[in-house]
Amino acid sequence: MECWVNVKDFSSNNMVATRYNSPANTNSNSQFQLSINSATQIIANLCSGTTESSAIFNGSALSVNTWYHLALVRYSNNIYCYVNGQVYGTPVAYSSTLNDGIYNFLLGNRNNGDLKFSGYISNFRLINGQAAYTSTFTPSTSSLSITTSTGGVTLSAQKVSLLGLQDNVCNDNGINKLSLNSVGTVSILPHSPFNSLSASYDSNLYGSSIYFDGSKAGYIKSA
Repeated sequence: MECWVNVKDFSSNNMVATRYNSPANTNSNSQFQLSINSATQIIANLCSGTTESSAIFNGSALSVNTWYHLALVRYSNNIYCYVNGQVYGTPVAYSSTLNDGIYNFLLGNRNNGDLKFSGYISNFRLINGQAAYTSTFTPSTSSLSITTSTGGVTLSAQKVSLLGLQDNVCNDNGINKLSLNSVGTVSILPHSPFNSLSASYDSNLYGSSIYFDGSKAGYIKSA
C-alpha cells in the first residue's frame, strides 16, 4: 500500500489506513492497519488468523506540514517500508498469510475512533498480490494510476484493490470501484503533493487530498 501524507500534529498517533477490528486477536476478520506514532515511527499491524503481528519502522524523524510518500511493500517474505522512495528502518520478516478481512476500509481513523489522523492524505493505493517496489525509487510526480509504478514495475490493474483520495470527488479509481463515503469532519481540498498552495490550481493536473481534522472523529469509509 502507498499514499502521500502531510501530518500537522505528531503529539498523538495518526491512523493512516485500516481494515481492522479492535482488538484484532478476538477474531480472524481483521487484516491490517497502518499508522504513524508520536515518535514518527511507522507501524504496520498485520493479522493472520487470530494472530496479530506488529512491524515497527524507525528512521529519520518526520516533520509536520511536509508531504511524504509512504509505501509498505511485502516482497520475498519481508515487509519493507519506504519514505520518499528510500528504505525507512529495517525490513521485517513476515511469511504468514494475511486474512482476507471483512471489515470496511477506513482511512484517517480506526473503527472505534481512537486514532485520528491530523492532516492530509492523498493518492492512497492498495495493491494485493504484487509488489509495486522492490528497491529504492523516485516517487511519482503525478497522481497514481492502476497500471504504473515508478519502481520500474508494470502493475496488473486487477491487483489494485483501492485507489482513492486523488480527485475533487471521493472516488475509488481501482478495479473494485468501491463506494467511498466521508463520515464526520473531513474535507476534499485543492492541495496535493504535486503542487504548492501558492500555485495556480488545476485539479486535472494536481488532483486533491482529504483533510482530516485530528480533533474530531472524521474518516473515509468504503461501503
